[in-house]
Amino acid sequence: MRASFIFGLIIALLGALFVMQNSQQVDINFLFFEFHSSMALALVSALLAGMLIMAFMGFPFWYEKRKQLRMARKALKSHQQTINSLKKEHLTKETTAE
Repeated sequence: MRASFIFGLIIALLGALFVMQNSQQVDINFLFFEFHSSMALALVSALLAGMLIMAFMGFPFWYEKRKQLRMARKALKSHQQTINSLKKEHLTKETTAE
């Protein structure tokens, strides 16, 4: 297993333990809304909202890097074709020179 997966799993387990230990009822005031809910539900909701926000913020960066990678692969393929054609040209010149 990869170390990052194990680290993520440990963090998730610690988070789940934290949420389970904080299950008392609380009043939540957000803008003009007032809720009465368990703290566990509030914590999980905040966690999911944070994950969604980070995903949306990271998407443009990920898309740009993916686009750059696609362009680099296309350029690499073109360069490899050029190298192969130059090798063939060089080999044909050597064989005709003999």
